[in-house]
Amino acid sequence: MQKQHGKNIAIIFGIMFLILAAALLLYFQDIPALWSLSILAVVAAVAIIGYLIGFLLTRRK
Repeated sequence: MQKQHGKNIAIIFGIMFLILAAALLLYFQDIPALWSLSILAVVAAVAIIGYLIGFLLTRRK
């Protein structure tokens, strides 16, 4: 079970970095309509980080 949990966290971090990379690519385009998508991508990445931190903190107690 522990190995599966580590694999899940690695997959979630991979998805988070892909989201952040997409956010940066969208942000540096000169199309203002894509900036809102960039902001949503950053919010999604921050939500994933918050979920992981909350999960790890509650697991240690």
